[in-house]
Amino acid sequence: MSEPKIERLRRRERELEAEVARLRGGGTSPQAGHYEAVFDSAVDFAIITSDRDGRVTSWNPGAERILGWSAAEMLGLPTGTFFTPEDRAVGQPASEMRRAAEAGRASDERWHLRKDGSRLWASGELMPLRGRGGSDLGFLKILRDRTESTAREGETRRVRDELQVVTDVLPVLISFIDQLSQLQSCSPDRLGGRSRCFDRVIMS
Repeated sequence: MSEPKIERLRRRERELEAEVARLRGGGTSPQAGHYEAVFDSAVDFAIITSDRDGRVTSWNPGAERILGWSAAEMLGLPTGTFFTPEDRAVGQPASEMRRAAEAGRASDERWHLRKDGSRLWASGELMPLRGRGGSDLGFLKILRDRTESTAREGETRRVRDELQVVTDVLPVLISFIDQLSQLQSCSPDRLGGRSRCFDRVIMS
């Protein structure tokens, strides 16, 4: 790694450390303690921060539970690690950061990747992190697993589609039952009478 790049990384690390120290208030701020408690206890949400290059700088217990990687494993890795190969191939992680930087946030709802290679459907928000003077510190991503609810929605759509098929063929089915009942009501005593019954059913 070149010296200029190492120096840039060190400078960004110092900026992030300064921002963390400010939020924590030297360990005495109740507000900072509240933020830290929220970060650690929000196990239903993956809360992830990254630097300006998209490399993970913090990874909460919710991210560990939802995505499978521990904080120790993910720190320093690109956030694209938990994007699908097809999304990485088209530059989706960088595109999302660009949209967040330009618009103040970027929403997404797509497949993501777990450590074990399985996929989850998640909705997320990516927002830029700003320092005290408005300096760009990186990004904050909040992600929620919606795999089960999406599967339930898919099942609901499937049942609804099946009901629609039944509804569509119902008039034909009713007509068939009506014709069948007319045939059953015909007296088979005389061939001519039976013939007239068939004629009546066919013409109806």
